[in-house]
Amino acid sequence: MNLNKSTIFVLSLIIFPLISGCTKEKAEAIKNLSLIFREEASESLNQIKTIILKSVEMPAQDVGAVVKDLESIRALNDEKLTFLIDEAGSSNSNLRNINQELQSLEEHYYLFASIFSSLPQGHLFASDAIERAQKYSKALTIRMINLADDLHRGSIQVRSNAKRIALIEQINDAKKIDNDSLRRKKLEVYAQEIIAVAKEEKQIKERAIIQCLKTASIGKELYRLIENYRDMDIQQILAMTNNAIERSSMISVDNKEIVSLLNRFRNYQSLLSEKPQDSSQSSTPATIND
Repeated sequence: MNLNKSTIFVLSLIIFPLISGCTKEKAEAIKNLSLIFREEASESLNQIKTIILKSVEMPAQDVGAVVKDLESIRALNDEKLTFLIDEAGSSNSNLRNINQELQSLEEHYYLFASIFSSLPQGHLFASDAIERAQKYSKALTIRMINLADDLHRGSIQVRSNAKRIALIEQINDAKKIDNDSLRRKKLEVYAQEIIAVAKEEKQIKERAIIQCLKTASIGKELYRLIENYRDMDIQQILAMTNNAIERSSMISVDNKEIVSLLNRFRNYQSLLSEKPQDSSQSSTPATIND
């Protein structure tokens, strides 16, 4: 999918001049749900960004570590000094490209929501505009399901890298202790830290998966709303919007059936991917008398 500003502009030109017959309340319902979709997507991508940055984050370099590096260098030159400076500041410069990619993806959700932000009052979409809006809502919903799946399968790794590296160094130092009792006490402390890191990583992973599925849940209902709202009255549209918000709120970190929930979304994704656009729709706008 290539949803860029020029695409949105063209789509807006199609929507706005050709629309007729939708009440203000209908327009507001569509707009509000698209804004919720955008905000949930933004939160999902922020969590994934944090996960990726943590996966490559290095422990902060202290003065002692830098001194140790300096002692190991026989003759310091500009190249070696540059290496030490880059190493000391590495945690601040990691994965800039990935940040840009995630920001670009987030822009797609903002641009999609902008289609509806100025929806004229008292009008309904033209048929070809409906099909395009459906296409983009479908693609963006599937993207969120794929991100949740990537997290679950480990394609996006959840690793507190800085904590892991620090633990490795501490454990290796502890194993060198000659006193058996002291060495065991140190290792017992680090064993507890290993368990704590594992628990933290699991919670971060589950929260991110749940957030992606919450976004996909809103996207699913938004797709259905765009698909069917020509044949729905305002009460039905408001009910669908409220149900979408309620269903999304029920997807939380307290849900212990994450695998089952993810499987349901995978099944929905398969159905959505296979579903053709309705080519039987008229090319002229339809009106609804409320």
